[in-house]
Amino acid sequence: DARNRHKLTGHTRTITTLTFSPDGSTLASGSWDGTVRLWDVTTGELHDILEAHWSAIDAIVFSPDGKTLASAGNWEDRRIQLWDAQTGEKRATLIGHTSGISLAFSPDGKTLASGSRDKTIKFWDVSTGELLTTIEGDGNSIHAVTFSPDGKTLASTNGHGTYLWDAESQRHRVTLWGTTANTDALTFSPDGATIAAVQYGGGLYIWDANSEELHTVLVGHTASPDAIAFWPDGNTLASAGYDSTILLWDLTSVLPQAPNQQQGGHVVSRVDVNEDGVVNVLDLTFIALRFGESSPDLNGDGVVSILDLVLVAQYIEE
Repeated sequence: DARNRHKLTGHTRTITTLTFSPDGSTLASGSWDGTVRLWDVTTGELHDILEAHWSAIDAIVFSPDGKTLASAGNWEDRRIQLWDAQTGEKRATLIGHTSGISLAFSPDGKTLASGSRDKTIKFWDVSTGELLTTIEGDGNSIHAVTFSPDGKTLASTNGHGTYLWDAESQRHRVTLWGTTANTDALTFSPDGATIAAVQYGGGLYIWDANSEELHTVLVGHTASPDAIAFWPDGNTLASAGYDSTILLWDLTSVLPQAPNQQQGGHVVSRVDVNEDGVVNVLDLTFIALRFGESSPDLNGDGVVSILDLVLVAQYIEE
């Protein structure tokens, strides 16, 4: 049975957003009280309080290497802050949006994308805080942005569709038509082949990122989902909604299965990271010793982290 490990107290108003660091050691929480708090996951102790927003926090996100944390204020604050995640020191303030903001780091951690209800998407240089370019979109509020695992595509939602942009040229590639909800829930599968977006009315769109075809619409929530995440194998999607439920979806029947996935009881060769012919605790050790490096990056997010460890552990359990 699940049990409560720690009760983290300190925020004085509603908590609006949560995110783990890539190595799973730190939990960041943002609140209407205008602060971001960093917690030690193992001990539950408060590590730092980041105070640079005078209004509610709309979004927080760690860079793939876990060294930088970005936070965004709501429609009143409208600023993005870049923090040193280790020291809590503020590195830069990014100013340019005029309304609420969603955030996404590129997989290499060099670029931060911000989408806003001011109807623009902005690309920022993480090392300098410089604004690189602005996409004007199509005149509709941007609710969510996210990069594909290979960093070549940026996806955004604006209420009536999911837009795919070339991340290098910032040119619009295609629109996946379908009314989307006013939420920042938008995600690629770890292999980048699938996009999940929240449908207006409570469903979940499951798109093929390559063919731009709609695989299916998942229906089960009685109120709009507000958070979605893929399991590292890409075949399971978790969704949490305003109906106070979390649903786990098995997508194996609707997604094309890659040839390197488990077949006939044989384990996928790519999770045998030390190439000794078997997936076991030695593979876990191999990955743990390489946290923060670029290889072996099993889930395609650009950095070796606890997520890759979980992926290998899944196959050991099987």
